[in-house]
Amino acid sequence: MTAPLQVPSLNARQNATGSLKDILNAFPLPTVAALANDPTAAPYIGSFSNPLSLNATSFRIDHAVGQKLTLFARFSHAPSEDRQRARFCAASCVANLKYDADTATAGATMIFSPGVNNDLRFNFSKSRTNQSYFIDTFGGAIVPPASSLYPAFTSGKNGYIYIELNSSGSNTLSDGLFSDNRQRQWNIVDSLSWNVGGHALGFGADYRRLAPISNSGNYKRSFLPDNIADLVNNVPTAATIVAPQFVLHPIYTNVSAYAQDTWRIAPGLTLTYGLRYEVNPSPSEENGRLPPTVLNLNNPSTLALAPSGTRLYDTSWKNFAPRVGAAYQPFKTGRTVIRGGFGVFYDLGYGFTGSSFSTGIYPFAATLSLPAVTFTSPQFAVQPPAVNPNPPYPRVFAYSNDFSLPYTLEYNFAVEQGFGNNDSVSVSYVGAAGRRLGRVESLRRANPSFPRVDIVRDNGSSDYNALQLEYRRRIFHGFQALGSYSYGKSLDTVSEESINNFQAPASRYNSIQDRGPSSFDIRHTFTSALSYAIPSPSSEIGRKVLGGFALDSFLRSRSARPINILTGRDALGLGFTTVTRPDLIAGVPLYLGDANVPGGKRLNAAAFNGASPVANLRQGTLGRNVLRGFGASQVDVSVRRDFRLTERASLQMRVDGFNILNHPNFDNPVAILTDPNFGRSTQMLASGLGGLSTLYQVGGPRSLQVAAKIVF
Repeated sequence: MTAPLQVPSLNARQNATGSLKDILNAFPLPTVAALANDPTAAPYIGSFSNPLSLNATSFRIDHAVGQKLTLFARFSHAPSEDRQRARFCAASCVANLKYDADTATAGATMIFSPGVNNDLRFNFSKSRTNQSYFIDTFGGAIVPPASSLYPAFTSGKNGYIYIELNSSGSNTLSDGLFSDNRQRQWNIVDSLSWNVGGHALGFGADYRRLAPISNSGNYKRSFLPDNIADLVNNVPTAATIVAPQFVLHPIYTNVSAYAQDTWRIAPGLTLTYGLRYEVNPSPSEENGRLPPTVLNLNNPSTLALAPSGTRLYDTSWKNFAPRVGAAYQPFKTGRTVIRGGFGVFYDLGYGFTGSSFSTGIYPFAATLSLPAVTFTSPQFAVQPPAVNPNPPYPRVFAYSNDFSLPYTLEYNFAVEQGFGNNDSVSVSYVGAAGRRLGRVESLRRANPSFPRVDIVRDNGSSDYNALQLEYRRRIFHGFQALGSYSYGKSLDTVSEESINNFQAPASRYNSIQDRGPSSFDIRHTFTSALSYAIPSPSSEIGRKVLGGFALDSFLRSRSARPINILTGRDALGLGFTTVTRPDLIAGVPLYLGDANVPGGKRLNAAAFNGASPVANLRQGTLGRNVLRGFGASQVDVSVRRDFRLTERASLQMRVDGFNILNHPNFDNPVAILTDPNFGRSTQMLASGLGGLSTLYQVGGPRSLQVAAKIVF
């Protein structure tokens, strides 16, 4: 991976003293001399790879207790560690991501009569995600002593320091514990099937309890100079100190039930209809530490803190979700099938509640804002004061007074036509309309007691429409194939309900200006999967040496994702630089060819004016998500062989190759105008997608996996 950055110059490092010198030396050494007009900074370019280890162990036991009762149990353990250099920080900074996941599932299938059976499942899962950072000697950097990073009363084990030199985080220093979070889930699912006459009745219930544990250490420091020069010259700048006081244990409970009927009206016509009911209460907390919320949201000047123990929103008891579908064979041959369906699906509504349970905010943490200190100031190394229970309240979360769970209307229509005995083609229309979607507004300076209230409103919307084509060949002479193509369009006013997606209040900013392609809108997607069982030789020796082999391949190709260009400045007074878009300058090319950047092209900064929206305190004329990054394609190939061990047991050995052609897939270019890397991609797609290990993401480097499985 290549990371183009600006780092402190050699001259700046030599002239610095004390802990500031240690901080400057923690950056990689310049690879190009400092520019004449900026003696404090110099370019740095470095290449590196990210190591990853992943292990997974699982087993399953099945047991038949007579003819009417079958039991099973399975368990899996999957630890992994992923070290990502330059993950929102300088190249001498490494994010150490540790994941552990354990699941245990048990179930019973009971046959009461030829037409009645019941299926019961119980699951317990737990996972742990630990994210920490450390600084090493990559690129000639010098690891700073702990005394230059942390006060004497803490360390990197429970403390964290963040020195931000640009808003994208690509040229910052991070060290210490960022988070150590755990998740525990209990899930019970029961379903009863009853076949009577031409009806197949189904009834079921689902109970789920989530009990996460949120821990972010005990002392966090953020130092926020505007640029490298301010850091080098030790210019007073903004800083914050946060001291979490608790480890929080939120509790989420979901209960749902359904009833449905599949009615075979005629030999060629089947109708399925049913009703699902869901209850998704606002989360509680194991020790009664609920986040504070507010009253009188409709009149910000009279905002008041709600009584202690008030939940974020009232439970809705009207979440009925009807669904209906039909399948019709118009001809006696049965080679043509027409299908259609419609359904209502409710969302859990929890997209933002995790932020309100953050251990780094009021009242779960003591905070200290320092408007102007130097890195070496004694004020930047003190314990923050105790949490003040009196106003002004630093930051409070709330849901709108009439908040209701988001829901989606889904509808589809498909025609499938069979050819011969093994081939079929289907054409489908799929649509979805999301309504009452969460939109997070940040209300600033509502009144003297509430300088900031983050409000979840249900005024977002989305629409998705797609044409889908599929070809399927059933296995014949050892060969089977599946190919699909989708042309789809997803539009919305907001794509994520999360802590990183604050919006201006609707009272001062019409959210319809944000309607545009969804952040995940991909217009063209093609996938194909092929599997071929290689015929075994006829001779006995040939079968033992070359028999049992098979090949599998998978091709994925898609068009580019949207890019949302941002000014990197706070024109709307929200305290965030990730909301305001620039003005579009007419007649200037948006992209420039450049053989020296990943993907061979970059965005043209001259096509955007970020100053005018800031000067006029408004949103820019450039639409949301109107530009595109890079497409992606990848070929995976597997070779497997089966060995018969006994009459009831076999061994499968396989080698899986991911991105076997090692085709480079780049993440979207940096889209913040004030970032020195604006317009260029700085990481591979698999790293940019985040969430999963890069082995399980499209867009990673070529990798091989060897696996063995015993089937008995």
